[in-house]
This record gives sequence, C-alpha cells and structure tokens, in this order.
Amino acid sequence: MVHSVYAGPIFEVGVSTGRHTPINLVTGVQLKSFVLRIEGMGYKESDNDLWVSTRGTLAYQFFSELPFSLETGFSCGHLYAKAPNKKNQAFNKANQTSYLWDYNSKEYLDLSIALSARLFGFQVSTFFPLYKPINSSSTRFLWNFSYLIEL
Repeated sequence: MVHSVYAGPIFEVGVSTGRHTPINLVTGVQLKSFVLRIEGMGYKESDNDLWVSTRGTLAYQFFSELPFSLETGFSCGHLYAKAPNKKNQAFNKANQTSYLWDYNSKEYLDLSIALSARLFGFQVSTFFPLYKPINSSSTRFLWNFSYLIEL
C-alpha cells in the first residue's frame, strides 16, 4: 500500500460479499491514482437454480501512498438469479398442470456512483444507482465488503 516510487501498475486480487450476491472474486489494476476493478461469480445447481453476478468499477484513489485510502468513481453491475418456487411446483403437481412458473427469477442492472474506503486491504464500498434499466424493487443503494491483496 505504501508506494514511495511509482514503478508501474499494481495488480490486486481478492474476494467480496455484499448486497445481492453471497460471494464474488475480484481482480483489479491500479495505475497511478486510477483503479479499474472487475468482480464476478456464478453458481448453478440446476437449470432453474442459479445466480450470476458481475460488476466493474473505474475510480480515482485518494491517499494511495498511505495504508488508508478513499476512492470515488463510477460502477456498473448486473445480477441474474433463478430459484425454485416450491409452492408453485406443489400447485402444478396437485392440479396436474403447469399454470404457474415453477421458479422465481430476478434480474438487476445499474450504473452507479461508487464510494469506497480501504484500510490494510479491507475495503467497504457503497454504490448509489443513477440509472437502472432493469429494476430491482428493493435497491436504493448497494454495499460491498472486500479483502484485496496487492501483487
């Protein structure tokens, strides 16, 4: 974290958790005070039981020469999830029909302002959506907690 002489890009890897996804893998690159970070992951148990998430962030880092830093920038994220709906499956089975979907799905897409604070590799981020073409009814802001290692 302490960079006395600028020697080129700094790469980072880590894991994160936050609103909408249980876990993501994170990779990023810092060039001077600019940071490009990409995170994502997915899980599939069956055709109707899955989730996949991606998020990219471009930010400017303040106090990058200290163990503590602040970042501000823009972020874009996408989430898609499906889960079995046991009630609908039971209804369809009882009535020997397929009137109801046997799974629930959720999709979310946003363009957000990103604010982050980082101390010794632990990072807390908040994302305030500016534009949501695919809307989630429960989201005014997103949060994320990460641990990142610089390579």
